[in-house]
Amino acid sequence: MSAVRQVAKRLELSQFELSEIIGIQPPDLTGYGDNPEALRKWTTSWEQARLLVGMYCALIALVGDDALARTWLNGAVDGLGRKRPRDILLCEPNGLARVCAYLEAHRTQG
Repeated sequence: MSAVRQVAKRLELSQFELSEIIGIQPPDLTGYGDNPEALRKWTTSWEQARLLVGMYCALIALVGDDALARTWLNGAVDGLGRKRPRDILLCEPNGLARVCAYLEAHRTQG
């Protein structure tokens, strides 16, 4: 869980945003603390948390640092229909998977 919290901190995602992205209630997120076993393996929330960490790593590999990652996350991206990736993460049912697929496609092109 600490890796997920670090990603949220580096990308400046609020606790509410993090809970929305990984699919758990904000009070439940608070209760997890730094217990790495708090999210039970193979649950949807655990998979989403893993995917979020992977998204962050792919994004850093493409842009280079946290400041540029935040800029990208908050800017309109042509390949994502001129939407902000942050909005896609929060508002689309499969938003995290969509953003990850976009980053993966760009990683393999470069």
